[in-house]
Amino acid sequence: MVTERTQRRRPATETVTVEASPARRRFTPPTQEESRWQECQERNEAAMVRDGSGKWPLHSCSVDGHTMAQRFGAFIRSRVLGGRVLDIGCGPQPVASYLADTECDYLAGIDPIDGAHPFDFHQGYAEELPYEDGSFTAALFATSLGHVCDPARALAEAARVVRAGGWVLVWETLFPTTEGDTLHPFHLTTESLTELLSNAGLTVMVWQGEASEYAAVFVAAQKGIADLSSPHRTQ
Repeated sequence: MVTERTQRRRPATETVTVEASPARRRFTPPTQEESRWQECQERNEAAMVRDGSGKWPLHSCSVDGHTMAQRFGAFIRSRVLGGRVLDIGCGPQPVASYLADTECDYLAGIDPIDGAHPFDFHQGYAEELPYEDGSFTAALFATSLGHVCDPARALAEAARVVRAGGWVLVWETLFPTTEGDTLHPFHLTTESLTELLSNAGLTVMVWQGEASEYAAVFVAAQKGIADLSSPHRTQ
């Protein structure tokens, strides 16, 4: 297990040295529809490069000026404050803007695209998280769930590494069908996202945004909570 950070709360941008766990499982590439996923991944990686002035692209990275990223930061803040947080699909930028002002006791990130980060980063896949069961109080998918190869497996892994009562926090755009495009192996619909979360043993507690086509939604799902027939929805 990675070493615990001191209990003093630190900004997510502060560099902390941690020890790699010998118990971490070795990553293996996901096999379900791997060729299609790889094609999408290569296009995504090409879109996430700095321009001539050294700036990350606003359309594909959660950097300063990304309005929805700032809104997601406000949505997750109370649920990650002072906790152990895993950013699944953290991107190549040093720290995503939705976490830049968040104080947590420990921050880790994972992404297929390598990057220089001031936190415990591992290059790998959402489907094979290299952390022990119950290691985190919250796991995030910030527009990354629609980019994985196997969303059911990715959510199951997130639920595994989150403690009972912990959060899986999702920011995604909903589409009319699950058919993907050149950047996404598949798309998420209201129905498919709800079913995926439920099948992973997660209960939707808050659904912020409209459950309609092409709408951005923020979802807070909790592990180990009795299912609710009607989650709290806010616009």
